Amino acid sequence: MENAKSKYNFGLIILLIVVLSSVILYQQGAFKKPSFETQMAKAAKKLNRQCPQMIDPETQLDSAVVFRDSLFQYNYTMVKMVRDSTDTLGFRHYMKPKLLKFVRYNNELKPYRDHRVIMEYIYRDKNGSLLGKFTFTPKKYLEEDFYRTSPF
Repeated sequence: MENAKSKYNFGLIILLIVVLSSVILYQQGAFKKPSFETQMAKAAKKLNRQCPQMIDPETQLDSAVVFRDSLFQYNYTMVKMVRDSTDTLGFRHYMKPKLLKFVRYNNELKPYRDHRVIMEYIYRDKNGSLLGKFTFTPKKYLEEDFYRTSPF
């Protein structure tokens, strides 16, 4: 009888240890899904392993960086451009609507839109001089635009 009681106590102690360990692990986040910021950092790291990467004959993706305030930054080089001989205002006017459309409608960016991430694109010339910086906040890329609300 005493042997059965000691086995019962031993089993109870083991159960208590398992329950307490589970509670501690849960509180420490062992069972939690990684935060979206962590997921973004992993995506940037994966992307950076492939960099530098030519996107088209003139555009090279150099790196991706994640900042704490939910900002995902892409850094590009326009490999055939030099700032001094480029119409940078024209470049920015050309690129901004194209990038906004890309941010709004690209399926791969949907998780970023859903989590209201600020997406930033920085373009430099082949010498490293800034050509343009394009920042798209959730307010900008989620707002209804004329083309989506037009009855035509």
